[in-house]
Amino acid sequence: MNMPFLPSYNSSLFVNRDEDVQRIYWKISRFLKTIPVFPPHTAFHGPRGCGKSWLLLHLNESLPQKFGNQILLVFSPLDPADPYLIENTLRSACRALDFRLPTGVSLDEISRGLTEHCRWAGRPVVILVDELDKLTPEQIREIDLYYIAPLHRLPNVLFVLGSRVPAPGGYLNDVEFKRRVENRELAPFSLSDTEEQIRRLGGDPDIAPDILEAGGGYPISNTILARGWPTDPGLALEECAQALLEGIPEDLQQYFRALCVPDVIEIDHMPPLLATHFGENPKNWDTQRCRRILMDMVRTYLVRWRKWTSGYGYVMDPAVRQVLRSALQRNNPALWEKLLACIQQVHCGRLVAQ
Repeated sequence: MNMPFLPSYNSSLFVNRDEDVQRIYWKISRFLKTIPVFPPHTAFHGPRGCGKSWLLLHLNESLPQKFGNQILLVFSPLDPADPYLIENTLRSACRALDFRLPTGVSLDEISRGLTEHCRWAGRPVVILVDELDKLTPEQIREIDLYYIAPLHRLPNVLFVLGSRVPAPGGYLNDVEFKRRVENRELAPFSLSDTEEQIRRLGGDPDIAPDILEAGGGYPISNTILARGWPTDPGLALEECAQALLEGIPEDLQQYFRALCVPDVIEIDHMPPLLATHFGENPKNWDTQRCRRILMDMVRTYLVRWRKWTSGYGYVMDPAVRQVLRSALQRNNPALWEKLLACIQQVHCGRLVAQ
């Protein structure tokens, strides 16, 4: 199946995040008046498809319109496939600030030069950094070492970060940076926001309640489902699932589909669930194998250890879980019922998944 069509960012399609945009405007306005802001930096995070990248793209477009040459703006969309990621990121930032360095200089020299240029810029420097969670741990360490750590203490620099999780790869381990960053989670859209997005996409707002129920109100889900839901909801859900699992190896995707039913993934409960999904003997799924699968899922950042209603546990990204559940219910209701029954048996009659 080909990847579903996703619209490119367009300010006319931007919906709902006014409070977050205004929060950044407010911080910059305070900087321009030399009024202290604490914490100065902002890290937006939330499930895959909740609109983080569109928010940063919107800020990249709207900040120059709002503040003109009162500020300096750097936009750093990170590409994990770039073999020279950190050097290219630093040099791109230098170019955005109209600062040139000769070829052949070291990363330390580029970082120091960029830091000194920002220090004496005479106006706020706003740095937008997106896709942090897609980087390898080594790439994140380099971005932290040469880019974030040297600049975040400068009194005129504001970082705005985008990531699926608050601290991908531990990049927020710097205690001082933790103290100086405000974490803001992007929630799903409400029904009215979903209706508005569908309207702006040229769709029929009357299908919004069904889409909200099936996709959870996440912008990427709304976008895909709005196109396919009226004619073939099952196919639309499969396309949505494919988009949300983009970049995940196919052999690992099947485990996401098998384990989307429970609210919390517990290693002891994985063997019967996986055996039911794949039609195998539970003895084929020993604890060591299940733990390895779970840790592979965690490394995608689409499953993480977090607080839940009855304590802590491994929880799937809510956008992914919602769509996978909806797709399974609609496209394979018999398997859905088997997995629900399996969960009931595992929990001695207490139904976990709703």
